Amino acid sequence: MDSAGIDAFLRVERLAALCVEGGDGSLVSMPARLLGSPDGGVRVEPADPGAITGVLSRRAPACVVADEFESYEGIRGVILQGELLGITSEGASAPRVDLEVSRSRGFTFAGTLPEHLARPTPEGDECSPSGG
Repeated sequence: MDSAGIDAFLRVERLAALCVEGGDGSLVSMPARLLGSPDGGVRVEPADPGAITGVLSRRAPACVVADEFESYEGIRGVILQGELLGITSEGASAPRVDLEVSRSRGFTFAGTLPEHLARPTPEGDECSPSGG
C-alpha cells in the first residue's frame, strides 16, 4: 500500500490495536477505535484509557495497527509508530489519545499467500480431538 493508500485507509473510522510500553516495561495492548488523522498524527479512542494514563506523562512510544479483510488473502492495513501526545476529552463521549506518527507502513496479503497455503484443507484432514 502506497502513501496515498495509507492516507485513504486512515480517513475511515475503524477498530485497531493500540500498543504501548507499560510502566513496568511490559507491553500493554488494547482495542481502540481509529478516529482519523489530524495534522500528521492519528487520534484513537482506547478501550481502557486508565491502563495508559501513567505512560502519557513521558511521551511514550506507541504503535497502532489497523486492518480490514473479507478473507485471509484480502487482509490489508496499516502499522503506525510514534509517540503518544496525551489524552483529550474535548467534545467526546470517551477519552481520546493523539499519536504523533513518525513512521507508517501499509501491508496487504493479496497475491502473497503461497499456493500450498491457499488450498482448502482436504475433507477429513483437519485437526480434531479423537474420541478415544
